[in-house]
Amino acid sequence: MEQEKANYETFNVGSGTPSSIRDIAECTSEFLGKDIKPDITMKFRKGDVRHCIADNSKLHDLLGFVPQTAIEDGLKEVIEWSGTTHAEDRFDEVTREWKEKGLV
Repeated sequence: MEQEKANYETFNVGSGTPSSIRDIAECTSEFLGKDIKPDITMKFRKGDVRHCIADNSKLHDLLGFVPQTAIEDGLKEVIEWSGTTHAEDRFDEVTREWKEKGLV
């Protein structure tokens, strides 16, 4: 963040438009070149979140932020990036360190 007004603040950041899990799954499948169709069962459990969208209003009001990246473009960028990076599983190392410091 480059603006002083952002210091010590927390913001939701999103595209500003709703996207369904189906849309995201189909987009991801397409970008990965896979022929996978999501199985949406329409069975909901108590406490499930049915609709959720990031509220960018604080970010807009305080800093003038307006989303410029469509969800599809953002997904494509993340998928392309993931093909160039290596994931490293450090779970055991981190758990040991937490135990040594009395955090778990």
